[in-house]
Amino acid sequence: MKLINLAKNCQRGVTLLEVTVVLVVLVTFIFIFWISAETYNRQARRAGCALVQDKIRKLVHTESNLTGDTLQPGVDYYIDPDYVHVYIEQDTNCPDGGTYTAILDASGNEIEINCTVHGNLLD
Repeated sequence: MKLINLAKNCQRGVTLLEVTVVLVVLVTFIFIFWISAETYNRQARRAGCALVQDKIRKLVHTESNLTGDTLQPGVDYYIDPDYVHVYIEQDTNCPDGGTYTAILDASGNEIEINCTVHGNLLD
């Protein structure tokens, strides 16, 4: 009986199907990572806008208390970024490029800060 060496007849390497499966898995992982990174960036920009809105609300309250000027309820005040930047040392622009307006409610107690991109995030 003649013995045949099977290892000698085997070819080494990977098949096209194996390479395709590995590439599909890698592309899927990259796609999932890309979607989650985009969602994280969008939420970070919204959080940054909310922080700026809170700073502006506090600035308007403080300014009206220091000067003794009463703000008129229902009047839409445009928040000038240059004016606000004098009092707040951090960036006062919306991360998505929106502009801010401040509206005093009818009772004259609460200031609603609106962004043209995100709206009011402080509710």
